[in-house]
Amino acid sequence: MTKAITGGSLYDSICAVIAAAEKKSQLTLGECVQPLHGSGILLPLLFFSLLGILPFSSIPGFSLLIGIPIAILAVELLTGREKLWLPQRLENRSFPANKIAAALKRLLPLLRRVDNILKPRFVLLSMSPLRNMSGLLFLALAGMMALPLPFTNMLFSLGMVLLSLGLLYRDGLILVLALAYALALFVTLFSIVRFF
Repeated sequence: MTKAITGGSLYDSICAVIAAAEKKSQLTLGECVQPLHGSGILLPLLFFSLLGILPFSSIPGFSLLIGIPIAILAVELLTGREKLWLPQRLENRSFPANKIAAALKRLLPLLRRVDNILKPRFVLLSMSPLRNMSGLLFLALAGMMALPLPFTNMLFSLGMVLLSLGLLYRDGLILVLALAYALALFVTLFSIVRFF
């Protein structure tokens, strides 16, 4: 099994974010990703994508708040940058820490299973230049989140979760699944737009 980050696991990393949230009443975006520093940009990409599948992601404006950092990180991935960077103004945006902690705790059983199941497969699909080009797919999915389509944020975020996991674990099978899922979303969205 390949861990998500050196010396730890995806489960441990999210537990670190929860521990940080439980110490405060408000948690800034920068504080959310602080435990993930040193892991490159893939784990933060996964973190923001996970926020998009949580129940409170339907709050008006929330999709934009997580879509912007995803888009920034996607550009960094596309250009080969491996160091996490977000604008200071974005890092200072705050959330109720108890809601972040409670929502992430619900994901822990699933994340533990992910840590145990995912493994390197068809690793060439997770290496450059394909790894960097996946930034385009992140950008497309993050852009879709900005569209005024109710209750679709979770669908687009799920695609980015699959893509992030495939890259983190160098699991080409999951990357193929993520690509197929994203293509299905794009075709469905195009069909709906044409219908109206």
